Amino acid sequence: MEMSQIKVSIIVPVYNAVSYLRTCLESIKNQTYKNIEVLIIDDGSVDGSGEICDLYKKDKRFRVFHQKNQGQSVARNLGLKYATGDYILFVDADDYIKEYLIERVLMLVSKYNNVDIVIFDHEEVTDRGIVPFIQEFNKRNIEFPVNDIKSILHLILLDHVSNLVWDKLYKRSMWENIRFPVGYYYEDMFILPSLFLNAKNVQYLHEYLYINNRVNPSSTTSYRNDCSAIHRYSKFLAYCEHERIAKLIKDSEASSWGKSHAAHEAIKSIYINYYSNKKLLPREQKIAIDYLAHLSLDSTPYTLSLKSRFLIWSAIRFPIFCKLYGFIRHRRELLKR
Repeated sequence: MEMSQIKVSIIVPVYNAVSYLRTCLESIKNQTYKNIEVLIIDDGSVDGSGEICDLYKKDKRFRVFHQKNQGQSVARNLGLKYATGDYILFVDADDYIKEYLIERVLMLVSKYNNVDIVIFDHEEVTDRGIVPFIQEFNKRNIEFPVNDIKSILHLILLDHVSNLVWDKLYKRSMWENIRFPVGYYYEDMFILPSLFLNAKNVQYLHEYLYINNRVNPSSTTSYRNDCSAIHRYSKFLAYCEHERIAKLIKDSEASSWGKSHAAHEAIKSIYINYYSNKKLLPREQKIAIDYLAHLSLDSTPYTLSLKSRFLIWSAIRFPIFCKLYGFIRHRRELLKR
């Protein structure tokens, strides 16, 4: 297929992003590559974002969907349902992209036959200005293992390749039986192992093409959300998925890594839950406790500290100690504010 014939669907979930939305949508509208469709999903915004979305319907490439607030996963899944492009790109409403992102990525797609996923680099908007995000495998001077899917998946499972959904371009067929988990956060981290498990041709473009906003106080990675039980529980589920996929491909190092991180997030979700504004459901608490109760710790590179082992023991045997620790952490965080 000629490069100009490749259609790219860009999915933009929007929720109360009025301060950033125009910059985001303008960066998409002004792409040097024109064969695109843009699916904007307004997830029940109440700050005027929905009205901004509607302004872009003048461009026939833009389609706008309004729904009641159901979360980012539902919004992205709706975009996947209606996408008709050959490839899929996700852009968050508080981020923006370089004007030549799609052109540069598709040049790589055209160079190599039947590319399933292209990974590219991104920059971050921080209090110190815009800084490049360095992939962990680059920090460790690991050469990207092109044409070695098992090694690439190993890097994903260890988070040495970012577990972010928006710094990658995907062939639409990769999503046929995969959707984002509804009702939880860290959905990128949850879903990436399954996507790469099904991939056969993955390419890496070492160019900074996406700009991620790290100063938005309502983002998933903000301080406020880091102290939320449901956020910690969501991360626990994502690490459990990493562990599951690692076991499936018999990657013992990645399995141990996933297990260790899942245990840390499970215990965090339990002691944070005592003082969290949004409580875990009893079923969710039981899943976390059961995971810890059946945890088998082995002599691998990823082990748990004595403090974590004590908290796990107390959560299972003497919850009062876990609650007390949660109270101390809660008070400390309040004082920091």
